[in-house]
Amino acid sequence: MKSKRLWMAIKNKKQSDVIWDSDLKIIQLEDAADLARLMDVAYQGTIDHEGETIQECEAEMLSTMSGKYGPFVQKASCVIFKDNKAVSACLITIWKDQPLIAFAMTDPDYQGQGLAKHLILKALDQLAKESYESLYLVVTDGNEAAQSLYYKMGFKELGEALPKQPPPFFEF
Repeated sequence: MKSKRLWMAIKNKKQSDVIWDSDLKIIQLEDAADLARLMDVAYQGTIDHEGETIQECEAEMLSTMSGKYGPFVQKASCVIFKDNKAVSACLITIWKDQPLIAFAMTDPDYQGQGLAKHLILKALDQLAKESYESLYLVVTDGNEAAQSLYYKMGFKELGEALPKQPPPFFEF
C-alpha cells in the first residue's frame, strides 16, 4: 500500500543570499546515471523506496528531464558533487502551470549539512527571476526528515496530493 502524499508550497521571494560553490552545477541529461545512483542510495530503506532498480532510477531521471512531470526547468535544477559523486540534487519542473520540486534527494552520508536547503533556495532564486510566485512539492506523509526541512523553510501543507490532480490554490 502506498503512503499518503501531501501537497506543500512556499511563497517565492528573491533569495539573494544564495551562494554558488564550485561543487554545484546545473543538471544536464548526461547527469542521469549519477542522479540514478543518488536516487538509489537516498531512497534505500526509506518510506519512499518502492523497490526501484538502478536502471529504473535512471529511466525516472531521464523521463523527468524529458517532461514526465511537465517541462524541466534546467536553470533551477542543480546537483552538488563531492569527490566526483552526486551527493544532493533538486529537479524542478512546471506541472499544471506551477513550479514543482519533482525530486529533492541527498545521499545519507551527506544529510544534515544543508545541501537540500541550499539547492531549494537556488531553485527559488531562479524561479523568482522567471516571475514565479510560489514553489510546490509533494512529500510522503511520514518522511519526517523531508517534512521537517520543508516546514523550517516556510513551506505550508495544502492537503492530500491525489494522482493527476493539479496543486490546490495557495493563498499567501
